[in-house]
Amino acid sequence: MQRGWLITLIIVMAVAASTLITYLVVRPTSPGLSANLTDTLSGFSEDQPLDSTYSTANDAARLERLSTSSVLGPALSPDGRKVVYLERTSGQLMASDFSGKTNTPYQTTVLTGSDTLIWERDATTLLARQAYQGKLRWLYHRLDGTAAILLAENISSPVFSPTGNKLAYLYFDPASQTGNISLANPDGSNFSPLIPTRQDSLIIDWLDSDHLLFSK
Repeated sequence: MQRGWLITLIIVMAVAASTLITYLVVRPTSPGLSANLTDTLSGFSEDQPLDSTYSTANDAARLERLSTSSVLGPALSPDGRKVVYLERTSGQLMASDFSGKTNTPYQTTVLTGSDTLIWERDATTLLARQAYQGKLRWLYHRLDGTAAILLAENISSPVFSPTGNKLAYLYFDPASQTGNISLANPDGSNFSPLIPTRQDSLIIDWLDSDHLLFSK
């Protein structure tokens, strides 16, 4: 049962990531959320006004449109009152209230050319993947402006630890066809290889602060 739930969650996340407009599922106002959101999602139309609300038959949940542009990496702001995201076209970090009616620049960060965004849990630090001199590189960025560091080449699948004090990732050297799962500080410093591998692609995640999971 738990495995089936996890697969469903992964599918839902993949579908959400492919959309050009970000939505917010508002916490239900009634306990009748046993119904699914099929009616809500199937009723969505791109030509509806920005503040349109879509409800299930029992009014258990709503979908609110937060952005009209293509975005990356939506996450809750540190105070939990806004959704922050990156506009693909401008590279500007934006913040929206939960109604979608107020969208303002979030900090002054501009990350033009990014195609992937990974937030640390408190949304004060992020990793952005960008093209740099013909290669895809990860940029470590603190939103307070104290750090903007380009991580080493040949890194993929980076993921912050639950506490945010470590970064796990796959390092793979295409020349030697060897690599390793490594651990480092969030800015890429003090790295140490953990497990050697000849896999050039892995899915890596944290089970808890002391254990890693990985799969092909």
